[in-house]
Amino acid sequence: MPQSRPMPGEIYRHFKNKTYQIIAVATHSETREPYVVYQALYGDYMTYIRPYDMFISPVDKNKYPQVTQEYRFQYIGNHNVTEAQMAEDVVGAVPEEQVAIQEEPTEELTAGQTASSNEDTTVIEGVDPRFLAFLDADSFCDKYQIVTEMEDSMDDHLVNQMAASIDVIIEDGPLEERLMELKKCIRTRARFEAGRIR
Repeated sequence: MPQSRPMPGEIYRHFKNKTYQIIAVATHSETREPYVVYQALYGDYMTYIRPYDMFISPVDKNKYPQVTQEYRFQYIGNHNVTEAQMAEDVVGAVPEEQVAIQEEPTEELTAGQTASSNEDTTVIEGVDPRFLAFLDADSFCDKYQIVTEMEDSMDDHLVNQMAASIDVIIEDGPLEERLMELKKCIRTRARFEAGRIR
């Protein structure tokens, strides 16, 4: 099966069995090289960037002979993929504890530096079920209701994740203000959604 072209909202599984959502495919302003911008669907929901060609590349079978997954990142669905689907092993994916060799960082480090936040070395913590409920909501009215119900337990990471999933950016600031801005954006979308002729 040929590798698919990454698109915003799609979910991919890394060959070390971690899931990520595509945020965008970007172009370097100087070199014009394409990059994939993607966000982890576990832990702190870190956002990463990787050269496009590397993202869609096959797994290096010399370096990782035990991996049967064909590509470094394998497409597993769009933003409506369920928690159960993300929890299932993709054929050929290998749990991280079985991958003994670590990839070299893509950037050179100066003496004394260490690679800090490489997604290949982060422990899987699962996908936040609150975010999945938000993604699975059928309408923006439903999304608004979900956010309202979980207001007391929201954090900055969840606000960022929800905002990214509806293609908005919430500026940094106090959590309460950021949450109000997210709700305002969702309310606006809900009004437009309700006004459309079906």
